[in-house]
Amino acid sequence: MAMKPWITLIFKASAGTRQKGFSLIEFLVAMSIVMIGLVGLLALFSHAVVVASFSEEAMIAKQKAREALESVFTARNTQQIVYDQIRNVGSGGNPDGIFLAGFQPLYLPTTSGGTGNYPGIVGVTGQHGSVETMMISKPSQTPRVIPLDNFQRQITITNLTADLRQIDVTIRYHVKAGMTQDYTVSSYISRFR
Repeated sequence: MAMKPWITLIFKASAGTRQKGFSLIEFLVAMSIVMIGLVGLLALFSHAVVVASFSEEAMIAKQKAREALESVFTARNTQQIVYDQIRNVGSGGNPDGIFLAGFQPLYLPTTSGGTGNYPGIVGVTGQHGSVETMMISKPSQTPRVIPLDNFQRQITITNLTADLRQIDVTIRYHVKAGMTQDYTVSSYISRFR
């Protein structure tokens, strides 16, 4: 029985052409390149998560350093303390200074203006994570409470002249086991308001 001409043409065309596809080696090379890219992307993602977790602590440290510096200026301007008290304890001035030397834990303020023995806390609220000290709560927003037992503050006051002093406020916080990060803000304060 003779084959029909169009069937013979199909068999001849398929027998003469060779199908090409991926070999096993090409597949392994392609998968290796994809895996290297995915591992790099995963490493970048994990680094971004670590940096994001530390950025919140850095924001709190900046805020607390600025608050401490502003409170010194406010106390001087409202005459809660006199200029001669704006120095470190034991600095030899008369009267002695009121700011403890070295790193001190951050405590909650008391109603008398000092600090209590309770670690400070802050609340992070708002669209961009604004930091607010948890003394007055806003009824419209419920902040996420962050304890400040990871933070310490040091206020160093240096006499430059009889009427001018430099104030350095350093906030230290722990970022990893055994590693700390410092944020320092400096300003000058004079006897004159």
